[in-house]
Amino acid sequence: MRIATSTIYSTNLATMAKQESTLVDLQNKIGSGKRVLTASDDPEGAAEIARLTSAQTQLAQYSTNLSTAATTLGQEDSTFSSLTTLVQQAQTLVVSAGNPSLDDSTRATLATQIDSVRDQILALANSTDATGGYLFGGTDTGSTPFASNADGSATYQGSGSSRSVQVSSGRAITVGEVGSAVFQGVQPSAAAVASAGTTNTGSVTYGAVSVTDASDAAAGHAFTLSFAKDGDATTYTVHDETTGQDVAPVGRSYTSGSAVTFGGLSVTLSGTPEAGDTVSVGPAAQAGADIFSTLTAAATALRDGTRGSAGNAAFTNTMTTVGVKLSNALDNVLTVQAAVGAREQEVTALQSQNAASTLQVATRLSDVSSSDIATAYGQLVQTQTTLEAAQKTFIQVQSLSLFDLIK
Repeated sequence: MRIATSTIYSTNLATMAKQESTLVDLQNKIGSGKRVLTASDDPEGAAEIARLTSAQTQLAQYSTNLSTAATTLGQEDSTFSSLTTLVQQAQTLVVSAGNPSLDDSTRATLATQIDSVRDQILALANSTDATGGYLFGGTDTGSTPFASNADGSATYQGSGSSRSVQVSSGRAITVGEVGSAVFQGVQPSAAAVASAGTTNTGSVTYGAVSVTDASDAAAGHAFTLSFAKDGDATTYTVHDETTGQDVAPVGRSYTSGSAVTFGGLSVTLSGTPEAGDTVSVGPAAQAGADIFSTLTAAATALRDGTRGSAGNAAFTNTMTTVGVKLSNALDNVLTVQAAVGAREQEVTALQSQNAASTLQVATRLSDVSSSDIATAYGQLVQTQTTLEAAQKTFIQVQSLSLFDLIK
């Protein structure tokens, strides 16, 4: 069969073009170190490479988030330690203030020290992290969480939702606390709080409230004890503010120094109440848990020069209430700090897991995508030799003519 010269030319040119393409492809693979440069090189391998590359990117983001979480939680933990120290310092000052022999000057000094503790706690409440975001603003990291008020309280201006970051495919970890829960909150187990009526004229005082029966039907209710006089006899009635009903028996006989029980609670009352005096007892969450107001109340009482039996009773009651509230506040801080510490430990564990997964993905990606340099180089040499031979042959064929064949 006669083959046209043009066919011979086109066939040879196509063969050489294919070999040149193969040569370039091998050179690129050797230069890049990659086995799969396009999906056509290995469709299944290309799909796996895409999946592994995506996983690698995601793991890198998780690693960044974990580092951020570790740093932020570490700052929170440190802040809580400082806060704990300040609350304990305030407790010590309040205990010292209870000494009846203190003069006005010493009390004023204690009040100034308590004010200083309050201001330091406010500064901690408005702490920022390494990026300048507020630690205790929840999801709102750009607004100052707490604003101080003229009456010594503070208004929470942050978000009511905690801030979190995604640290694995199935885990987001909290890194920004809701400040109101830290500085104006209590734990469910917080001790009940007593307070005296602001218009009391007698000298009745109370101690800390204790729980005698947590399963009592009225547990968690708020109560008001109202005193009455009948000649020399003093009686009191316990009113359940939650139900709106008096607690039987009505008109109980009052004896100074005796414990009063109601609603699964017990509190010891001392002193001489006057008719119309009241003492309220209720859940800590309803008694006002704002630590700034609590400290301000202590400082104000220390600066108040009121004396006499009623004035001394009011001071003693204020300090008792402040002491209980500070104890509840400290318990709350320690509980939240423990949760932060647990999250720190979890982040450390997740960092190790993430590092292991990252190594595993990188190893598999290298196995799938990396070129075998020795094999590729051998193929390159072979292809180059074949191409050069084909080129020489084609040149020789091109130089032939009819006269060369007649010779």
